[in-house]
Amino acid sequence: MAAVLVLAVVLTSGGAMAGVDPVINEASRLLTTLSGMEVSKLALSRGFSEYSDASKNALVAGLARSSTWPPDRVLARLPYIATPDNRDDMIAIYKRNLASPDHGGRRESVFGLERLGDPSAVDAARQALNDDADDVVVAAVSVLLPYAKRDESVWHLLQDTYRQRRNDVRLYNSMGLLKDSGIERPTPPR
Repeated sequence: MAAVLVLAVVLTSGGAMAGVDPVINEASRLLTTLSGMEVSKLALSRGFSEYSDASKNALVAGLARSSTWPPDRVLARLPYIATPDNRDDMIAIYKRNLASPDHGGRRESVFGLERLGDPSAVDAARQALNDDADDVVVAAVSVLLPYAKRDESVWHLLQDTYRQRRNDVRLYNSMGLLKDSGIERPTPPR
């Protein structure tokens, strides 16, 4: 919750006061919604249509300027508020958060780049294969497996990762995902 307050301050900085600028007020409400423990599937499916593009853009710009790490819940929900005008800032947020001290932030950044269709998603996932947090490696594997079926070099990278890390008890889920995908086969399943 402290991150939400810091981000709300970022949104209101730059001369605008929350009580004066309706876009900033709306962006602050959107941030509170995105930060909530539960968000309805209906709100997600509608892309938070009750909020204006201007407030979505203001929120994403504020997050991009912030020196704090957004909560993983916020990062997971950002693609639902993507607009043509905030996509570049959103990608910058995800790239920055690949280095987050919070494994949830790193995980959601790998997934976020993929959801946005950013070409750097594959490189981010390749790097994330070396993470010590299982959920980050699961994200990396989840992003890379579809590519591995088309590109044998990615398949071999996943095989190398599996060989090197399969006995690491911290990586139970990610190594299980690789094993279940048939990673021990010489070529990817077609």
